[in-house]
Amino acid sequence: MFSLGTNGATLRSVCEAVSTGSLSPHVAAAHALIAGGSVNQAIDLVAAAPPGGEAQSAIISALNQHRTKCDGMAAFYRARGPLPPSGLEEETVLATGRFFDDALRISPHASVALYSLGNAALLQRATDEVVDYMRSRHLLGPRKRTLELGCGAGRMQFALAPHVMEAAGADVSAAMIAAAQKRRGPLTGVRFFHAPAHRLAAVRDGQYDVVFAVDSFPYIVNAGPTMVASTFAEMRRVLSPNGQVFIFNFSYRGEENRDMADVADYARGVGLELASFTAHAFRQWDGSVFQLQLVKPS
Repeated sequence: MFSLGTNGATLRSVCEAVSTGSLSPHVAAAHALIAGGSVNQAIDLVAAAPPGGEAQSAIISALNQHRTKCDGMAAFYRARGPLPPSGLEEETVLATGRFFDDALRISPHASVALYSLGNAALLQRATDEVVDYMRSRHLLGPRKRTLELGCGAGRMQFALAPHVMEAAGADVSAAMIAAAQKRRGPLTGVRFFHAPAHRLAAVRDGQYDVVFAVDSFPYIVNAGPTMVASTFAEMRRVLSPNGQVFIFNFSYRGEENRDMADVADYARGVGLELASFTAHAFRQWDGSVFQLQLVKPS
């Protein structure tokens, strides 16, 4: 995961990743958009970043193709910052909820994942990558129950529903949960909770076989170590005896070693252990994967 506060050196690395085919131009465009604050500024930054050539052209093309929605989200980030304000626990929960309530009104797709650039098809491709990853690791099945923390408008739940007994999601944004519930309609096997990740009061102990978070943990990290620790405790509480936890991106700091150390420490504190780490596991978005499991008896 490249750091969210993209600077010139990071943007150069992003462009190089696109040139080698290891990163989608749309993800690079999202980084440039945050750094530049507008489509025009983002294009200027990309054009000035070496090595030049086809990678830059692809990124600039992605920005131009999605100019209207990108400029709307860029204006949102200029006004609000790339992360919600953090402070006291309750204030942070409310601020994070409002942050995504407001982002949803600008773009239902870019508010969930800026790298979609507001394009439903791009968001679906990134979603499918995560589902394929979970399927390849035998995490899904007709008797499996999954819970996502920070589910947004439910994209993962609707994608997972055909493959599991229950696909549940929790989110702090009332608007996101309302959008998810509206889309759910009479569909069975899908549930949504309006709740922050560290207070899952409606979820029973040991209820879920897979607990995961797709690009939402950075907002928990932004809220501070107390909330991170509480979230790890909740994940452990709702996890079934043979369950697993997957964190798809822990922070936006761009420091993999620090993230691995922090995840291992928080996990150890609640009886979990870091089983594996995979950097840059996807192409459609720059997600890294932390796999946690219950500590095995010695």
